Amino acid sequence: ARILLILTTTMALCFSLTSALVGFKVIAENLAYRGPVLTGADVPLLQKLQVADFVATDWQRYSSSDRIPVAYDLGGGRWDWVTSFGRTLLRWYRAPYTMGRAFDYTLLRGYGLSNTQEGIQRRSSDKARYLVTYAFLPAPTVHGASALHHYTIGRLRVTIIDR
Repeated sequence: ARILLILTTTMALCFSLTSALVGFKVIAENLAYRGPVLTGADVPLLQKLQVADFVATDWQRYSSSDRIPVAYDLGGGRWDWVTSFGRTLLRWYRAPYTMGRAFDYTLLRGYGLSNTQEGIQRRSSDKARYLVTYAFLPAPTVHGASALHHYTIGRLRVTIIDR
C-alpha cells in the first residue's frame, strides 16, 4: 500500500508540473503569435489595452482636449460584417456596432477621452490623428497626410497621422 501511495503521489506531481509548464507555454505562444489568422477572440485583450494606453498617452502629450480623433480598420476579413450589421440597428440605437467600440469604451472609461467619431457607423481616417489596424496587414496609406508614424503593439498597429 505504501509503494502504491508513493507511485500515485509521484505520478500526480509529475502530471501537475507538466500540465503547468505546458499551460504557460501555450499562453506565451498565443501572446507571441503574429500570423494573419483571426480567431473569434480577435487579438489578446492585453494588446488592446496597451494600444488604448499608447493612444491616450500620446494624445495627452499632443492636446489638452478630451475629444480624440481615432479611426479603426479592424475588419481583417473575419470582422467585416460588424459595420453592415450595425447599420440594420440604427433605428433603435445610434451606431451600436462599430469597429473599435472596445477601444472607444476603454479610452472613455480609463482616460476620459471620447472619440470624435462616436455615433458614426462608417468611420473615416480623413480627420483622424490615430488609425488602429492589424499589424499583419499592409501598412495603411492616408491621403492628405504629411507624415505617418507606425507603431506595432502585438498584433495591432497604431498609425499616427500628421496633417
